[in-house]
Amino acid sequence: MQRDVPAELLIVGGGAAGCVLARRLADGGMSVILLEAGPDLGNRIGPDLLDGWRNPKGSDWTTDWGFASEPDAEGNSSPLRRGRVLGGTSWLTRFAVRGHPADFNAWAARGNRGWSFDEVLPAFRRLEADADFADQPWHGNAGPMSINRYGAYRRSAIHDATVEALEGLGFPGVADHNAPGAVGVGPMPMSTRDGRRITTVQAYLQAGPVPPSLASHSLVHSR
Repeated sequence: MQRDVPAELLIVGGGAAGCVLARRLADGGMSVILLEAGPDLGNRIGPDLLDGWRNPKGSDWTTDWGFASEPDAEGNSSPLRRGRVLGGTSWLTRFAVRGHPADFNAWAARGNRGWSFDEVLPAFRRLEADADFADQPWHGNAGPMSINRYGAYRRSAIHDATVEALEGLGFPGVADHNAPGAVGVGPMPMSTRDGRRITTVQAYLQAGPVPPSLASHSLVHSR
């Protein structure tokens, strides 16, 4: 989307975080320009990009930054996939696992004000609509990001065997990995709806009327 508006703020990078920040600031009354190096796919989104069960690759993924890890002792490196596209790496991710509360509290203890788990929890709740545990105080029920664990789906034999083996080794079963302090084996919370990936573009820039004070500009046009 492109608007001819005076801007109070320029956000460089329309990735997973940039889309959220731009929309929230615009909703708060600021005029914002969101600038992204990669293309805006708009409505030209193929089924492979929306497939929430798999990650796009090869000819289905042509908008990568091309980063690689540092070589190991044998000189081998691995690709570090990062999206050069409006929505960024949210086009690759489909898991919605929060960090452990102890990590957030440790960051706050080191002088990072506002980063304790209790302080960031409202932001987690605000962004999600949890399909399974929305009644719990650590979850949200009205946010733009759908969170599902697909408990009604039949698991594969290897999935069941893996869970059984881990529980046999002493890992406790966990129904909600985003419950505070959860450690164990259980279903992965996924940022998908009906098996379709939900990116921050769809959730924050295409959901409902976009404030006229928000403009997004792509430096590359998709083919």
